[in-house]
Amino acid sequence: MAIKALPKFIPEWFTPEGQEEESTPTRFKLQGLTGPQLLEVQAESSQSGGGMIMITGRGLNMAVNFGLKDWENFTDADGVELPCTRGNIRRIPMEILSELSSKILDISSVSEDERKN
Repeated sequence: MAIKALPKFIPEWFTPEGQEEESTPTRFKLQGLTGPQLLEVQAESSQSGGGMIMITGRGLNMAVNFGLKDWENFTDADGVELPCTRGNIRRIPMEILSELSSKILDISSVSEDERKN
């Protein structure tokens, strides 16, 4: 059977936990990672004694840098909306970065049905 290319990942908007009920929630546009990007992220992982694979903070940061494409309503302390830049990614709170990296890795996964096709 021929090997089929991975589907193109279309960016999607993601609203972090706790923002769903806000009138103007902060949202992040995320895109799944390509095969080479996933390999780079997975290189930053280790296996625990229980067999779980743990990705390092560096790997999670790489996932966000690869997969975060834009945001809405992300402001500084004065309420000024910040542009989506690599420099401003550093201003995202750690808890949100963790949530974003988990979502990016989740949407990067190929389903069993997609693997069969």
